[in-house]
Amino acid sequence: MKIRHLYILMVWGILLTTSCKTNVHLVQTKVLNQKTTDESTADKEVEAMIQPYRVKMEKEMNVVIGQLGQDIIKEQPESTMGNFVADLVYDMCQKNFDNPIDFAVVNYGGLRVPSMLAGDVTKGSIFELMPFDNMLVVMDLDGPTTLQLFNSMAAYGGWPISDQARFKIVEGAAKEITVGGEAFDIGRNYKVAISDYIANGGDKLSYLKDKPRVNLGLLFRDAILTYVEDQKGKTMMVELDGRVRE
Repeated sequence: MKIRHLYILMVWGILLTTSCKTNVHLVQTKVLNQKTTDESTADKEVEAMIQPYRVKMEKEMNVVIGQLGQDIIKEQPESTMGNFVADLVYDMCQKNFDNPIDFAVVNYGGLRVPSMLAGDVTKGSIFELMPFDNMLVVMDLDGPTTLQLFNSMAAYGGWPISDQARFKIVEGAAKEITVGGEAFDIGRNYKVAISDYIANGGDKLSYLKDKPRVNLGLLFRDAILTYVEDQKGKTMMVELDGRVRE
């Protein structure tokens, strides 16, 4: 899977490079014409080289891996897209972690499309949803840090969170927090599945940088791909259940 991703990124890189040419303005018309001709020839040669890779990549990205039974939308404070991704992150991380995980968190900005339409889900649509090579980790957070994380999510207007947790946003802070059906306990530690981008302080969560974590060796995007592929033959549905509310 990693080799395949490197191949896809390499082709994207070539396509981007060939689309970004420097314009050289020369005084003599003959020289300018020669330059244009040379560039045109070079473009054709590069395009001929890329074409087989382009066709192969497009074919691979158009492979259908699952079915959505509804449109899923990215919204705040809670959304069908956010619930879908956060729940699958929890499930996939739990399969790759020996101890119970309390809940999963996904940063709102990490979901890169506003919606996914009902019907076929292709590999390409998952790459659009999650184009970054972020890894999934499980963090061991003490109570005060976990509360700080909930408050950060509330301050951002609500982030996707898995079904195991609930909270209400009141004046930009998290209230009525429950985890696993029980009231939040400031005196205990919580195991949280999250991307390494956030664990390393992304989205202004610098207080997480030095906290213990286990890297699962699982790309966020691979987790989504695997989950959707495992549901093949089933129509995936998502509900809003009030896990994040105002």
